[in-house]
Amino acid sequence: MSTIIENKDSKISDDEYIKMFWVGLMDGDGSIQVNHWRNKSLQFRVIIKLSNIKSNYNMLIEIAKVIGGSVRITRGGDDVI
Repeated sequence: MSTIIENKDSKISDDEYIKMFWVGLMDGDGSIQVNHWRNKSLQFRVIIKLSNIKSNYNMLIEIAKVIGGSVRITRGGDDVI
């Protein structure tokens, strides 16, 4: 259940703040990969790649709960995507 943040001008839920934060994170550290698979379908991935530190991992987990998607640590263990 999300909480409501109140200020004098509006009420915005935590989920809305997470979505706005995700947009900024995508703009700064994200990438979009597009693949035209066998001329039949268009596949795309939205990827955010950050250093593998606990706070980055936890942040991406919270974003994935609201936005969707999955979080994993890269093969070498250096990054979280």
